[in-house]
Amino acid sequence: MSVSEAEKEKEIVAQWIDEKNIKIEQANTIKIESYYYLCVSNCYDHKDYLKENGFMWNGYGMKKAWVKKIPSQSLKSEEAKLLKLPNIKLKVAAKK
Repeated sequence: MSVSEAEKEKEIVAQWIDEKNIKIEQANTIKIESYYYLCVSNCYDHKDYLKENGFMWNGYGMKKAWVKKIPSQSLKSEEAKLLKLPNIKLKVAAKK
């Protein structure tokens, strides 16, 4: 595929998703990245810890929870850290 053909396809795809999320790569270098949204609630006592560790209150459109966007391969280690905190509720979500 030529560069101009790739740019035309990029314009078509940009009709449905934000153009900043489109990247043109050679076919042999493509990698797929996936993310989860780790949501923590019932955690007022731990809000400072969550903030220091990259969580945002009502982040990413989630309501009444501290949220952090994490790569899927980091899910187990992030959950393990949080499950050490007493009395929290933990939920893993994919974006709507």
